[in-house]
Amino acid sequence: MSNPIATVYRFRDKVAVSVGSGHTAYLTPEQARNTAFALLGCSEDIFKFERFAESQFTTVDIEE
Repeated sequence: MSNPIATVYRFRDKVAVSVGSGHTAYLTPEQARNTAFALLGCSEDIFKFERFAESQFTTVDIEE
């Protein structure tokens, strides 16, 4: 049996996200899209810049 690091599912008109054993966050579709873009941007930065000190990614806050 696998042990997922994150779970994502639809809950009514929200996107439900649970990471690790933390609580579940219920995001609007816009918040979910912004979160996805931020995750993608961060992961692309890791592939592009091997060293952390070279990173050009900055913190992204997802507003309520």
